[in-house]
Amino acid sequence: MRSWRLALLALSGSIVMSVHFADAQPVERIAIFVGPQTRDGFVDIDRGVLDSVKDLRNELEGDKRFRLVPKREQVRLVLEVLSRGATSTNGGGAVGVPIGTMTFVLPVGTIGIATLLHVGTYEKPIVFQNCGSWGHCAKLVAQDLDTWMDANAVTLAGLEPKGSDCPMADGLQALPGDTLAAKIRVMHPGSYGNLDDARLESLFLTSFPCLRR
Repeated sequence: MRSWRLALLALSGSIVMSVHFADAQPVERIAIFVGPQTRDGFVDIDRGVLDSVKDLRNELEGDKRFRLVPKREQVRLVLEVLSRGATSTNGGGAVGVPIGTMTFVLPVGTIGIATLLHVGTYEKPIVFQNCGSWGHCAKLVAQDLDTWMDANAVTLAGLEPKGSDCPMADGLQALPGDTLAAKIRVMHPGSYGNLDDARLESLFLTSFPCLRR
C-alpha cells in the first residue's frame, strides 16, 4: 500500500508538471519568409535590398507573432523586398514602380521601401516613402504588417498546423524507449521503482487518456 501511495504522489507531481507545461505553451507563431523577389528563376537583389531584408528580419524577430523561416517553400506567408531607393536630397521628379498588379509613384530624392506580401495567390503591397532612415522604413513595414495581421487573424489561423492537445504524449514521444513504460522511466528517472511496467503504464493511461491514441 505504501508503494502505491508513493507512486500516486509522484504521479500527481507529473500531472501538475504536465498542466503547467500545457499552460506554458507559447502562442502559435505564424511562419513567415522575408527575402528578395524572384522572377523567372532570377533573384532581384542588390546591396540595398539585402540590407532592408536584414532590417525587416530584425524587426520581425522581436515580434512574438512571427516565426522566421529560411526558405519560402516552407510557408505560405511571404514578404518580398522589391526595392529601396534614395537619391540626393536635391533630386526631383518621380518614378513609377510596379508592385504586384499596381504601380506606385515614388518621388525621387526620398528614402523609401517597397515590399509585397504574399499569401498564396493573395498580394498586398506595403510601401513607404520619406521614412527618414532605413531602419525606420523597416519598422513602419512591420507595424503595417501587424495591423494587417489583426484584421486577418482568423483566416491566418487556418494556415498553421494546430498545436497538440496532449503535451504529455509530445514529451514522451521525443524520449528513447520502445515501450510506454520505458519512456516514462526515462522522463522520471529513479521514480516508480516499485511498479512493474504493466502497472506503470496502466497508471499513466488512466491519468492521461490521450496517451491511448
